[in-house]
Amino acid sequence: MANDVTGLVWHLDTVGVVSSTPVHMKKVVLNINAAADAVLMNYWNRYSGDTRSTADGATTTTSGTNTITSTGAFTTAKVIVGDIIEITHSSTGNNVGSYVVITRTNDDAIVIAGTLTNEAGAVYTFKIYKGHRAVYILSPGTEKAQTEMDFNEGVDYPNLALYTLTSSATVDIYV
Repeated sequence: MANDVTGLVWHLDTVGVVSSTPVHMKKVVLNINAAADAVLMNYWNRYSGDTRSTADGATTTTSGTNTITSTGAFTTAKVIVGDIIEITHSSTGNNVGSYVVITRTNDDAIVIAGTLTNEAGAVYTFKIYKGHRAVYILSPGTEKAQTEMDFNEGVDYPNLALYTLTSSATVDIYV
């Protein structure tokens, strides 16, 4: 399935960037499938100086639909799992957007949540933002029950990424 972010209740079942625009959340419901299921959602702030790294004109290869390998100005030493990588420019016009980093390797490759167009030798401009915790819910370890967070009047985030969702659990966000 895929995330459904239409209407007043968003249904999430896939890790990745949920919204690159502001989100007003009133309630988050974790619909669990097994004991100890969990959800972690992050946000990032483009304007607070939280840019971990930038790389302008990094020669890059994208492969396997979700792996970015690069040399030069962009290295995995500048990336932490949970960060948001934003490709702001591509010499081919492909893959521009925001992605959640889910794995970092030692050979200058990162794996993102999302789908990329396979390219060799494209030149990208990157920005890497630190992910901040927006919501973390862990269901009880001994029972299968719906677990929720109610924000009453709501809470605002500049954007939202679903970073972790265990098992076959789903999340509903009331906006």
